[in-house]
Amino acid sequence: MRKIANRKILDIEKVFDWAVKENYSDLLDFENKKSNIKYIKFFSKENKIRNYNYCKKFANQALGKFLSNLNKYHETNFSKKYWEIIVYQWYILNLNLIYDYWILSDLLIKNKIYKIYNIDNQLLEYEKTVDCNSQSKHYHYWILSEIIKYKRKFQYIEKKYVIKTNQNKKKKFSIVDNLFKYLMKFVLIFSSPKIFIRDLGIKKKYILLLNLRLKQFPSIWIEPHYKSNKINVEKREKYFYKKKKIKNFNNFLNSIIYKTIPKSFLEDFDNINLSVKSFWPKNVKTILTAGFRQSDIFRIWIANMKRKRSKIYMFQHGGFIGMSMFHDGEESESYLVDKFFTWGFKNNKKNLFPLFSLGLSTKKINKNLNGKENKIIFCISSNTKYLCQVPGFFPRNNIQRIKKIFIIKQTLAKLKKEIKEKVIIRYDHKSYSRNKILINKKLFGEEFIFDNCATQLTNHLNNTRLVVHDCCSTGWLETIFFNIPTVI
Repeated sequence: MRKIANRKILDIEKVFDWAVKENYSDLLDFENKKSNIKYIKFFSKENKIRNYNYCKKFANQALGKFLSNLNKYHETNFSKKYWEIIVYQWYILNLNLIYDYWILSDLLIKNKIYKIYNIDNQLLEYEKTVDCNSQSKHYHYWILSEIIKYKRKFQYIEKKYVIKTNQNKKKKFSIVDNLFKYLMKFVLIFSSPKIFIRDLGIKKKYILLLNLRLKQFPSIWIEPHYKSNKINVEKREKYFYKKKKIKNFNNFLNSIIYKTIPKSFLEDFDNINLSVKSFWPKNVKTILTAGFRQSDIFRIWIANMKRKRSKIYMFQHGGFIGMSMFHDGEESESYLVDKFFTWGFKNNKKNLFPLFSLGLSTKKINKNLNGKENKIIFCISSNTKYLCQVPGFFPRNNIQRIKKIFIIKQTLAKLKKEIKEKVIIRYDHKSYSRNKILINKKLFGEEFIFDNCATQLTNHLNNTRLVVHDCCSTGWLETIFFNIPTVI
């Protein structure tokens, strides 16, 4: 669209709260602007529930067509459940994120000129689901830019946005993993397990012992490598997108989502199937796991086993499950599996069974509160300044994230000096780095010790008097499990 001379151009970085920094003046300036009132109200509890329910209803209607297109693409006739095991969680998460931006874009001012971004296609080429990092700045820029162009309600100029990618980064070679991988391939010649155990959240030695108790060969199933093909955007467009004149959310979603489908669902799908057939069992009775969201290879193999009537039993793996207003993991995982064993909660779903934490049941701590080192651990969760994919979590946007930080700061500032000396602020350095955010140590005070989560929380609980958590994460269930005084 043509540029109008002598008109101020507003970068989309500044249209919402993405540019708000971690200081009171920035936060107050944003909240006091009348133009931001509707944006703030958008993230009310009622709105979040309404939007999430809309996306669930939308998915029930639209997902069938998407799964049908997957069958056409691969020239297969797999069932709805088969494809849902593979793609459901990826589809739901992206649907929620894109829909929120679709609604938020209506808050833009029509007489402004916006600077949007043309995102390099390489940044949207994802090998697997885990590569679809929703915390990457370019992903949010891309969604909003595409919406602005599609709706044709706003004036804009477009700028090329290109950064170097690390998608070709090679996986580190592990001798132990490769030994296990080929050992399992050899064992399958003579014996195949009836119960397949993977990603239970317990150490490898306990996995081996559990297999022995089940009277089957002690097995550790390592993901096999496969040949990765180049992305074929033209073929994707042929099967997943048909241009339509009516401009609505459904047609917009179809116009962009095919570009971000992980290659594991399309170009690499056949190679993954060939690889797992060589290294993993061809038939099992039961699959035990604590989650398969992070592994496309695992989900594809599970979908094939489900076709052979295997049962999927999953154990709860996070603290938010059963605690949030709504949780995509709780809903999608309990929907996809035959039995879901929780850490104690029960609802009206017939396949939910209260149990305990399998992962924590294999750990032990020795309390030692007689010494002088009676620590107080303050756990700070990592959040992004862009919209998170899971709308049930708090905080959801940047100003909510900053508000939480200031609440923590105020809490710590009111502690007595002798208490401050015992406080260790614990934060996940890797997660902060993924979200392109640094922990502002000066904001909390130099008198505190900082722990970057290089070791597990349970390793620190033997001489800890109190643990404070800023949300209902997995950590608070760990400390409750070990009967450590806990504050949320």
